[in-house]
Amino acid sequence: MNPRTLSSIVLLVLGLLCMRSALFFVQQYFQVIRRHQLLLVLQESSSIAIDAEYIKSQSPSSAPPPLQVVQEWNSTSVSGTTNDRSTTLRRHPIGTTSSSGSGSVAGGTNLPLALNHTNIPSANKRIGPEGQPGYVHDPTFLLKKIKRSRNDSTVSSNITTIMGNNSRAACAKPGEGPEGIEGSLALSRIRHYMESSSEVSRNVTLFCAVFTHRGGVRFTDAIQDTWGKRCNGILFASDNSNLTTGHTHIPSNSVHGFGYQGMAQRTRAILAYLYDNFLTSFDFFHISGDDTYLIVENLKEFLAFSREWEKSTNENGEERYVFAGFLYHWGNPKKNPELQHYLGGGSGYTFSAKALKAYVEGPLQFCHTHVEKSNEDMYISNCFYEYLSKDLIDTRDSTGAQRYHQLSVDKQATFLTQYSSTRKKGVLMIAINNSIQHQNEVAG
Repeated sequence: MNPRTLSSIVLLVLGLLCMRSALFFVQQYFQVIRRHQLLLVLQESSSIAIDAEYIKSQSPSSAPPPLQVVQEWNSTSVSGTTNDRSTTLRRHPIGTTSSSGSGSVAGGTNLPLALNHTNIPSANKRIGPEGQPGYVHDPTFLLKKIKRSRNDSTVSSNITTIMGNNSRAACAKPGEGPEGIEGSLALSRIRHYMESSSEVSRNVTLFCAVFTHRGGVRFTDAIQDTWGKRCNGILFASDNSNLTTGHTHIPSNSVHGFGYQGMAQRTRAILAYLYDNFLTSFDFFHISGDDTYLIVENLKEFLAFSREWEKSTNENGEERYVFAGFLYHWGNPKKNPELQHYLGGGSGYTFSAKALKAYVEGPLQFCHTHVEKSNEDMYISNCFYEYLSKDLIDTRDSTGAQRYHQLSVDKQATFLTQYSSTRKKGVLMIAINNSIQHQNEVAG
């Protein structure tokens, strides 16, 4: 064979191998994003939320573009980008700190304003279960509901939905299921912590807002049968209102309707709905998907003590707002600390009533008002961080362990072991490790 021909063949083979390797890396990267498994750290007793980690059809997320402020708001001239510090936008144009630590508008009232929300459907677009416009659901319906009977086939069906092909693992003995020995120990510590929670947490009123759709009934049924009834109020924000399933129609103006790429607009509509109808009735509001298991007792315990933090001001004399979750960093914060950081949505994030009021009266009306993306957690956090406060509450417990999580309990409990023993670390593992290290360094 001609040497030149042989060389050409060798080069062609090598090129194909390189292309195959590159394609494999891209596939692995998008697989991580689709599984929505960004962030987490080994957790001990005070866990608040864990992602149930079922697989949805998801598109890869990307960091939002720089903020563009395009609308006048509250008689204040607003223009320019986030890098333009000469703009006359006030960071706290409405809220002030009252003696109780709650946000208040001028005149001393905590009542919500009658807002015409930017790019959010009017109230009469919400359709009730009997076709009535302007429907507002009863947030305590679950507390009044008679416990439903479950036959074996219904339970088995729900388990199959949540666990996929591992439905048998749900009935395994502790430590013998997918959680493993380490996961079982982590769960036992969580259970012990819950049983020894303090009296003060019982005075916290918590509203749990869950985004779902009519195809997610088995998941919302599971929530109703487990942690949902421990919330003082609950919302299943859906594409229809149904008294049997407990779903409430919360429409948005997204061109994607109730599809996954419409998540940013759906979340904006949910926040406006909570503000308009329930702001003064609850202390805190937790936003999550229907694939999250929320440990309500631990969340209330944490929130009870966060009140004192919110009443104080930061070192610059600025107000504080409880906007709580896992602070995730997009990229390597060591190389560029100004890279995108946000509260991850897998476990959900929590607003105090004061924070919700300030956010809806502020950034919700002008920040990323028409964005059409699935990564709503990035956009909500980005707007909050830029226009309300960069002083986010540390949600770790006294031992330095995280409270909010986006991985299942088995991966949660074994993360550090996996990270130290894996030679080739994937995008997910590096992202988690960078976020943990950055938080530890900031906290000293």
